[in-house]
Parts: sequence; C-alpha cells; structure tokens
Amino acid sequence: VKNTDKLLVAKLKELKEILNDSEDKDVAIRELHSIYDTVIEDHKKNVLDKWYDFAKEKRMDVFAIGNEIKLCNLREEDRDSYIKLQKENAIMPRAFKMDGFEDLLWGEVCDEKVFYVSVRRRTDDAYMGYCSIKNIQKDDLELAVELLKEFHGHGYGRQALTLFLISIKEYAGIDSFKALVDGENISSQKMCESCGGKPSGIAEYLLHDKEYMEKYEQENQNEITDQMRETAKKFSVSPEKLLTHVLVYRFKV
Repeated sequence: VKNTDKLLVAKLKELKEILNDSEDKDVAIRELHSIYDTVIEDHKKNVLDKWYDFAKEKRMDVFAIGNEIKLCNLREEDRDSYIKLQKENAIMPRAFKMDGFEDLLWGEVCDEKVFYVSVRRRTDDAYMGYCSIKNIQKDDLELAVELLKEFHGHGYGRQALTLFLISIKEYAGIDSFKALVDGENISSQKMCESCGGKPSGIAEYLLHDKEYMEKYEQENQNEITDQMRETAKKFSVSPEKLLTHVLVYRFKV
C-alpha cells in the first residue's frame, strides 16, 4: 500500500534516529511497542465467535474456472513464485536477507485464518498471483489480490477477483466484502470498480498516530498529484488524507 508504506517507513526512520540518542531511547522503544501492539490489536479486532471456515473449499484442487484463468488450492510448488511476488512489492527488500523471513511470509499464506487461492493461467497452468480473504474469522471480510508484474495490464486481476467473489457466494453464501487500496494505485481502483466495488470512505492502515499523521500530511503536500485530488473528490475527503490513509471499497455480490 504505497502511500501508507511511505508513512510507516518515515515513522520508523524517525524512531531509528531517536534510538541513536541515548537520552530518548526509552521514548522510541515505547513507540515501537505501541505500533506493534496496534498492529496486533487490528488483527484481533472484530473477530467472530463463529465464522465460515472454508474447510470444504480449501480441499478443492480447483476452486473455480474462468475463460483464461483458474483459481486453485495452495500448492507447495507455488512457494518460490509467491516469494517473488512479495519481493516485487516489498518496501524493505533487505528483509528478505533475514533468516526465516521467507518462511514467515509463506506461513502467513498457509495460516488457517486465511482463505487463499492461486491464480493460474489455463493454457499452461502458470502461477500468476493470488486472491484471498485476509482473515476469515472477522466480521468485515477483507479481500486481497496480487499478480506478478509480467501479468499486469491484461485484465487478469479483474477476471480473478470477479470469479473469486462469485464463487465464494456460490459455495459459502457470503456476499459482502471490502478492499483497501492506495490512493495512487489507479489500476487497482479501476479493477475494484469494474468488479462492483463502491467507494466507502478511507481508513487508517498500520499506523494510528493521529498527531504524527497530521504532521506528515502538512509536510508532504508536494506529493499530492492531480489524480489523487480527483480520487479524493470521489471519496469525499481532503487530498492530503490520501497520504496517510487507504481507500475503502465495499462489494455486494
């Protein structure tokens, strides 16, 4: 999520500078703990006592078939392609040099709370990316779609997301979802809208330090583009909010 990634990186850089000052080190450590706790709380928020577990769907070799693509169950052989996809979108590429980091990423995909399907090309079974529900235990189900860069610009994302939504409704009877999109990510916005997503305001993402966010918005006005201004109008918010927030799309299948 491009803009909010920049926001988080800026905050972490600030804390790193504070950590280099022995007198203020405790302040930085408390802030880092606060950010971590907030991320964990966000993950737990609105978790249901009962939820649809997608157990049957997770056992399907092929979840759904479209004209050019198919949605398939998780395969161990997809691991390297999935890691490649994450590297293409990484804001901190050096993290991939850390021992166990790639295992951690792959483990998140395999987590029981996630419903993940690989997007594969029908003609040659090539791995193209994935569609997922990030946490099936939540009341407000959040969608995620990512494709390898070599498959961008061909309408595959729209095909995959449409097929994913229709198939979930068919199998599970679930028809309400949301997606979070960066304010500068025009292609993802168009994809959401082409699949029936409706603009539904904005949301904080990862960082919830309102004072810091307002300061960041004031100091980075020069990064607001004309396209972001148009998007802000559509979502009825001020353009600077797109520097620190993500767009929310709602889907009703």
